[in-house]
Amino acid sequence: MVILTDVELDADIAFITETWLKPKGDEGVVSQLRPDGYAKPLNFARTTGQSGGGICVIHRESLDMQCTALTTMTYFECCQCKLFINGRSLLLICIYRPPPSSKNKFTPKQFLAEFETFLGGFSLNVHLPIIIGDFNLRYDNQTETYVCQMRDILKTHLLSQVVNTPTQKKNHILDWVVTPDIDLINNLQVMDKCISDHKVIVFELPHCKPKLVKRTITCRKKNIDNQALSTDIQRAAEDMKHDYN
Repeated sequence: MVILTDVELDADIAFITETWLKPKGDEGVVSQLRPDGYAKPLNFARTTGQSGGGICVIHRESLDMQCTALTTMTYFECCQCKLFINGRSLLLICIYRPPPSSKNKFTPKQFLAEFETFLGGFSLNVHLPIIIGDFNLRYDNQTETYVCQMRDILKTHLLSQVVNTPTQKKNHILDWVVTPDIDLINNLQVMDKCISDHKVIVFELPHCKPKLVKRTITCRKKNIDNQALSTDIQRAAEDMKHDYN
């Protein structure tokens, strides 16, 4: 399992897909994902009883975020986070789409239909979210039927996919950043941190974040004899001087 310090990123928010964490029993692992200054990680584990999948969200304590799992989806896992900054809100959605297999019997056609319905659920008077995650569709393959259909779906909803370099070891773009406004995504980078067969995607949002929470740590010393402590320190210093002479 990777934590933020492992990838040497000073990220304010991190979304991790395909965590393989369980709803219960992995609390100790989840707690280890929390660096200093960050809120308790949110583990949106797969609830179907099958292993695999899962999404984890980690963010700084100073950020005002509300995250929930969207459990009505069948063909992809999804969580949404509303970020409040300076009286404004931004909706971030992370998805993980399991690849089709003989076990789950999922098909790309089913995923596209459900994803299009999902996008259609956003009211016209509400800004569309930024959607990130592992789509397990090779966006770079412009001749693949389902990729072409997905491109059409995004275009219909005035959305743009902005990752243009491979995100996986087989040199395909499987991990996407989808946005209603390309100006919302700044300094996007795809980094190979050798922690997975997928790479790390980082980008900046053009929002002023709140100041970091400062903590003051105090210690009560009412049981300490200051005179005895001073004498012990002087004696230790004399002993060290004697040892090195």
